[in-house]
Amino acid sequence: MRWLVLVAVSGCVPIYSTKCATADDCVDVFLGEACVCSCGRDAIAKSELARFTADRDAVRARECPHFDASACGPCVERFIDCGPTGLPGDLTCASK
Repeated sequence: MRWLVLVAVSGCVPIYSTKCATADDCVDVFLGEACVCSCGRDAIAKSELARFTADRDAVRARECPHFDASACGPCVERFIDCGPTGLPGDLTCASK
């Protein structure tokens, strides 16, 4: 199995920033197996989207060069939020 990123374990720093001030600062992505059709279920900061996309595309080109994302069906839009983490003044993106 080829993984784009490992989902962060509690207490670990995520690979892509999830810092936000409002929900408009966030974007829905899929963190996991890079060589399958997948819909967003995780949220990262929009400022990280170009890096995330480049990383995902590089993994797909190397590990599954025949993957055709255009053959994947449409995804259901998820609710994206920017909310508190429990630390004072600390907000993070979330996909629900």
